Amino acid sequence: MIKNYITVLLTMSLAMPVAAQTLPVRDQIREAREGVKVEIQQKKEEVRKEVSEAKGELRDQVRAKQAEVKTLLEQKRAEVKAQAEQKREEFKQTLETKRAEVKSQVETKKTQLKEQLKKVKDERKQKAVEKINEQLQALNERRMKHFTEVLEKIEKVLVKISSRADKAEDRGLDVSAVRTALDSANAAIATSRSAIEAQSTKVYTITVNTEETLRMDVGKVRQQLEKDIASVRETVKSAHEEAKKAAVTLAQIPKVNEEPVAQTEEQTETSTTQ
Repeated sequence: MIKNYITVLLTMSLAMPVAAQTLPVRDQIREAREGVKVEIQQKKEEVRKEVSEAKGELRDQVRAKQAEVKTLLEQKRAEVKAQAEQKREEFKQTLETKRAEVKSQVETKKTQLKEQLKKVKDERKQKAVEKINEQLQALNERRMKHFTEVLEKIEKVLVKISSRADKAEDRGLDVSAVRTALDSANAAIATSRSAIEAQSTKVYTITVNTEETLRMDVGKVRQQLEKDIASVRETVKSAHEEAKKAAVTLAQIPKVNEEPVAQTEEQTETSTTQ
């Protein structure tokens, strides 16, 4: 009995160091696991921080690029607008000079008409012819001013079309057909202005042959004026049609009316996390 008890005690004394050694191993495993968890969490935090910084840099780059493009488009639009305004002012000055030159010719023609009207005995007819003669010249000047204003409106429309074409081109769309149409429209405007300038220099004066042919003499000048005005009107109409073609050509470009896609923060985050 005592022998068996001693054997058990010896066995327990030999086994106890082994059990004591297994406890630190478990602690080490647990500590190792905790260390790995901490390290993984730190890595996650580092990755989140790097991604966040990358997103911020990308957003800044996108915003800077958008601001740069916007500035360039505004500068180009301002240049086109300034050029158009300069052309209009130069044309107005040219017309004013031409009108000043015409006034002296009109006065000379009036004097000549008065001499010719001496052939007409009826004073009422004389005054009527003089009044009609003044009306013809005033009508020509009034119509040329109207056509000039119409061309200015058409030109302003072209500036807007050009601006929209610039924006579309910046988005990668093909606007070459629009550029061609704009060139044609601007050329038509230049042609029409030349016609207006030439028409503005014309002086319409009734030439009196005899009192019997007075009505015919007046009608002849009036018909010539109407014919000349109609000719200029056709050039304005042509400019209008060319501008319309440019607008239609722009509208036919797919997705031309869509707003430029500005990459928002949400879109940036989505793209960087994919």
